[in-house]
Amino acid sequence: LRDRAKLCAVCLLLWPPALAIVLVPWIGLPLVLLLGAAIAAAVWSEQPMARRGLDLRQRLLVVWRNRWRALGVGVALQAAAAVPPLNLLGLSAIATVAASSAYVQFEKQASKR
Repeated sequence: LRDRAKLCAVCLLLWPPALAIVLVPWIGLPLVLLLGAAIAAAVWSEQPMARRGLDLRQRLLVVWRNRWRALGVGVALQAAAAVPPLNLLGLSAIATVAASSAYVQFEKQASKR
């Protein structure tokens, strides 16, 4: 519960800067969409990682190591949220399945570079 509250607080703190960034011509909207995708990936990937006993720092590191796959899931969830019947009726189920299946394919060990 504490980790979820921290993640929610971070999202709330990122909201006002995102509102300011979106006003920057040409680059503002893509940056905010990427920020939203990263937040969606972190929030929806929380459940399968929490079940494995990972704390918030470890979860964010796993998402960071798999950032491209996580961003893909986040962008897909944002696109699904734009479809009117899908966003109300099935987004939470779709997001849960998408994040869980992405977590199964995540590289979970630290790379040996």
